[in-house]
Amino acid sequence: MSPNIPTASLPVLGPTPKGEMGGVPWNQGVLRALVLQGLRAAASFDRAPGAPLLVVTDSDNDLDGPGGWQDDPTGEPQTSLRDAEGVSCDSRTFPGVVVSPVLTRKPYRVQLSDFCLVAWQGNYCSAQVYDIGPTRKAGENSLYVNRFLGIVPKAKSDHWAALNGHDAQDVCTLVFPGSGPGHAVPPAEIIARTHALWARFTGRAPGGVAAPTKGSGAASGSVGLAVPLCLSAVLVALPATRLVCW
Repeated sequence: MSPNIPTASLPVLGPTPKGEMGGVPWNQGVLRALVLQGLRAAASFDRAPGAPLLVVTDSDNDLDGPGGWQDDPTGEPQTSLRDAEGVSCDSRTFPGVVVSPVLTRKPYRVQLSDFCLVAWQGNYCSAQVYDIGPTRKAGENSLYVNRFLGIVPKAKSDHWAALNGHDAQDVCTLVFPGSGPGHAVPPAEIIARTHALWARFTGRAPGGVAAPTKGSGAASGSVGLAVPLCLSAVLVALPATRLVCW
């Protein structure tokens, strides 16, 4: 078969190396049949180092944690993941991902604090799993992640994000099950650990930046990949500039 993955995510998650990104071993990807609201596709790389799990979802805005939860009618003042001092993560400033309890069970075994890479429209961000969401739902990130990726416009308020801004599609999240330390770590450590896991997964030497930067994006267009995995996603144009939290 010759399926497509979101065009804008190819420089990040495609099989061909693109700078420090790309080089994903798609020949080791296995399509997973998961029925979750907001999930478009899922695949695991059981035979690859780190055995990552990739999901392609929509993305809601999570405002839980100190500071932002009061802007969300369904917000909670605490998050499941805490830092080493026992303090909840602030969704406005912490790069966090919410996963369904389904992904915490066999064969996936995703855990709180696991590291992950989130990509959307050519932008990408390192993060940690910081909450467990509803059983039958996928696709929810901290407000920080969705603002950084451009899913939530800078001009929009936190309250607006809580009530709106749930229309993003084709958000790709690559999780490394069992990689977390059991608690939240500072952003610089999230970046470093995710980068090391990525290098092991793709077989590429670590390198790159330790803080958010801007770089040039690749050309846009629909690209077919002859891989044993069908990620049914809408093809979107790659922006001229991509954001990196890596």
